[in-house]
Amino acid sequence: MKFVKILGIIIGLIVLVFVVLMIIAPREGHVERSIMIKADKQTVLDYAKSFKASKDWSPWMEKDPNVKITLGGTDGAVASTYEWEGNDEVGAGKEEIKTITDSSVTIDLNFKKPFESHANTYFKVATVGDSTQLRWGFNTEYSALPAVICMFMDMDAMLGKDFDLGLSRIKKNVEMK
Repeated sequence: MKFVKILGIIIGLIVLVFVVLMIIAPREGHVERSIMIKADKQTVLDYAKSFKASKDWSPWMEKDPNVKITLGGTDGAVASTYEWEGNDEVGAGKEEIKTITDSSVTIDLNFKKPFESHANTYFKVATVGDSTQLRWGFNTEYSALPAVICMFMDMDAMLGKDFDLGLSRIKKNVEMK
């Protein structure tokens, strides 16, 4: 009987800790990286927003060389889409360009696999001297359970290295033109 009582207290404490974590866990995730590119901002933005060009700079392409990609709409324009289905490391999902200005593009990102989630990504450009600063960012909101899980994961470290790699490839490709 004493064992059952102790087990009940332990389970109760675990549930209590989990509920507290659900209450205090941050509900938003953000990652952003930037790079300087020796090119005008329109050239940089046009390259960054092109789903066709992303095959040449995306850090995820090498993780699954057999990924299936479907492009829709006019590449680099509002409402153009990029759908992919790949291995476990790449997953599956769809991106759609939502807005374009002379200094930014916003993209709606929906993951289907390995789990369903939604995020917004963006590219922003600014002229700095004779170069262009390109910023690539990712924003998402978490429901309760993913928020608790993300408390123990460093989203910035996980995605940041991929963003850095992608930006360095964009820089290389744009500056070679």
